[in-house]
Amino acid sequence: MSNSSKYDEYVGKVLDRRYKILEPVGEGGMAFVLKAEDLIMNRLVAIKILNSEYNSDEAMVQRFLNESKAVAMLSHKNIVSIYDVAIYDDMKYIVMEFLDGITLKEYIDSKGLLFWKEGCFYAIQILKALEHAHSKGVIHRDIKPQNIMLQKSAEIKVTDFGIAKLPNASSLTVAEKAIGTVYYISPEQASGKKTDFHADLYSVGIMLYEMCTGRLPFVHENALNVAMMQVNDDPVEPIKVNPAIPEGLNQIILRAMEKAPEARFPSAHAMLKALEVLYNNPDVVFTSGSTEAAVLPNVVNIDSIATASIGDITPYGGIDVSVFAEKKISHEAKEPKKKKKKTKTDSAAGDTGKRKRSLFTGSSHSMFPIIAGVSAAFLIVVAMIMVVLFNSYIKSIFDGSNIPTEIKVPDVEGMIYGDELLEQLKASYKIDVLDENVSYEKSDRPKNEILTQNPVEGIVNLPEGKEFYTGLKLTVSYGPKESVYQDLCMYTKSYALNMLSKWNIEEDDISVINVPDSNGLIPPAVDEERVQYASQAQVLLVQRMDAEGNYAELVTGDIIREGEKFRIYVYAPEIEVNMPNLMELTEEEAARMLDEIGLVLGEVTEEESVSPDGKVIWQEFDEGTLMMRGTPVSIRISKQCKFMPNVLGLTESEARAAMLHPDVRIYNYSFIYDPTSTEEAGTVIDVTHKGGDPVFSTDTVILTVSAGASGEESSVISEESYE
Repeated sequence: MSNSSKYDEYVGKVLDRRYKILEPVGEGGMAFVLKAEDLIMNRLVAIKILNSEYNSDEAMVQRFLNESKAVAMLSHKNIVSIYDVAIYDDMKYIVMEFLDGITLKEYIDSKGLLFWKEGCFYAIQILKALEHAHSKGVIHRDIKPQNIMLQKSAEIKVTDFGIAKLPNASSLTVAEKAIGTVYYISPEQASGKKTDFHADLYSVGIMLYEMCTGRLPFVHENALNVAMMQVNDDPVEPIKVNPAIPEGLNQIILRAMEKAPEARFPSAHAMLKALEVLYNNPDVVFTSGSTEAAVLPNVVNIDSIATASIGDITPYGGIDVSVFAEKKISHEAKEPKKKKKKTKTDSAAGDTGKRKRSLFTGSSHSMFPIIAGVSAAFLIVVAMIMVVLFNSYIKSIFDGSNIPTEIKVPDVEGMIYGDELLEQLKASYKIDVLDENVSYEKSDRPKNEILTQNPVEGIVNLPEGKEFYTGLKLTVSYGPKESVYQDLCMYTKSYALNMLSKWNIEEDDISVINVPDSNGLIPPAVDEERVQYASQAQVLLVQRMDAEGNYAELVTGDIIREGEKFRIYVYAPEIEVNMPNLMELTEEEAARMLDEIGLVLGEVTEEESVSPDGKVIWQEFDEGTLMMRGTPVSIRISKQCKFMPNVLGLTESEARAAMLHPDVRIYNYSFIYDPTSTEEAGTVIDVTHKGGDPVFSTDTVILTVSAGASGEESSVISEESYE
């Protein structure tokens, strides 16, 4: 019987005269979920009903109520909403927002490995939900992909607050201490210590690890051992598992998974901000503590942004909606139940049964007669089988048919595992290879090649009564190592080759093609606009050879494999260029002009001149000089001098005011008094710098002032220079 048909008795009924049950959508260990229509609010809802066997279990009921209390305190678009709660002696249910999606666990299991940016986008939404919950004093304590709903729009909803820690809640007893799922719990949860919001951040770190590497950090067949690994073991760095993820993401995951809670992020907001920075700038590298390193390009102090406001991010558009179709619940057709007369057994069901039936408009029947009938039929069938087996055994004693049948196990190592081989083993050797007996491991061998077998080539006995031998176990090659490609265009050639090496691509499998900047020499596959803005040795295009020998451009998210052939187009302009004229350009304009032709701006010095501020007044090489690309070119930038105002005929005080005017600011000057002058006393009669003449910082302006015909000896008064 399918999970859906198990609850088909509810379909079509109306719960509490309000909720019309449409179909079952899932079940868990303590409850099952039905899709329903709210007849009052005219909307679809999900109804979570506690399994009947737990109605008298105080701990399970308390956990069920705990979820409704926790979510009722919260209101956030990334947290599932609760509309109604009903508590009866024989039925307890929560009415919540209906989500047309699948769990993040189902999505991860289907995809295997997510592109790092997709994983970050989901984690950012989870952290937004946790930031809101933590601000209300609610600690989830069971963050895992199974409790995260993913919708086709890529929107995330956090669910199942069943073991959440509420504000001002009394301490839990030992029996009530639920620690969550062992693969995602924090070290303090695993060791039974006091937990706070840091435990949720640890779980998010585990989820990010799983999404971006395709595997959990700690795995063991024994759950207790996994818990101990959470407490004692350090995870393999995620970037070593998947070299395609950014270094910044590697840092965020490892910080979230620190053993000591205080060593993790100081809040959900802080972790959220770090992911936002990384999402918008994949090249970012985080530093902590020292602020000096943060002045370097793409280096961010992770502590300094912990309280920064959260900005907008571009929603991830690469969600694989085909997974949703694969995960839809299938509903089996079911014959209608025949009505049966009421029996004493039905009457003896008691008040509990009556109360349960009163919740629905529609009939409800006891399952006891059906169960009893099925049990009786089962016992009869078992008895008949035992008789047949006993007779067969007695017969075999006398006719020798109990002698084991021997079959040959062939040597299949090195063969390709697939339908053709399976059919051959079944037809020729009576061997049926079961799915659970086939394991895969990474190998340099071709994909699906059989690496080992157990048992090896030889003779085995076919179990009595079996048509096929099912004990053959195979280890099959995953094939060449796979990685998720990230765009390498406009990075340097050395960086691109280094990344391809990290992605297990051999140097012999990479062809490098140099692209000049001359018109007519640029390959058709290369975008000319990229060439226009490229610098020496920058990557313009990366292509991969397909099975037919044709090359096609790689894009972010493509899966690349060891052994494939690649081609890289690199910007390599001509070696020699002509020196351009930089005169009267600004420093920025000169640097850009040099960069465009492959030259480098060298030493820049400032020199006083009559030219406007910031203009090139000297260049190291003359225009037209043949230069090697990469040669540094020094320049001198103008610092404009002062210009002398016309002061002849002005009084001494007027001349001084003219030179000190804010638009002039000439401070280096001296006055000489001429007693022989026939001009009116105090009038400027001569000056070393005429009106409009340049005045440099090393110049001193000397002004001659009439002293009148007094016959006194001339005296010199020098004004103190201000520069």
